[in-house]
Amino acid sequence: MRNQSVAVLFFCFAFFIVACTPKIETQPLTSDDLAQAKAFAAPMVDNIIAGMQSRDYDTFSKDFNPITHDVLAKSNFEDMMKTFDEKIGSCTSPVFSEGILMNGNYALTYTLTCTKDAPVQMQVLFEPDDPHLIAGLFFTSPKLQQ
Repeated sequence: MRNQSVAVLFFCFAFFIVACTPKIETQPLTSDDLAQAKAFAAPMVDNIIAGMQSRDYDTFSKDFNPITHDVLAKSNFEDMMKTFDEKIGSCTSPVFSEGILMNGNYALTYTLTCTKDAPVQMQVLFEPDDPHLIAGLFFTSPKLQQ
């Protein structure tokens, strides 16, 4: 039953994002913008992974903007981690794979190594202005879609 609740939550969050965004506009980042984005994103991505591994919500959500913090509240984090435990296992070693500008946010995609599923894609949206808080977090894998 919890898995269904988590799936519904993720669906609602995705629907909210899609419904509030009339059109997804993407464009490539310049090499300088990409280098800067990767630099400011690295410690925040490390916090996400460290928080997931230690089940520490405060570390996981440390760099979220207020909206993301509300959507991925502590109870949702706990449900998400239970789903991850069942479907993809523990995830480590984020490897950068792509960076674009999406609707004005930096969208950086990482490939994660997980114990039960590979590859798992993690996309992190960052606000364009300092301190570049996390405006969205999405995980994609065949097993998560089941």
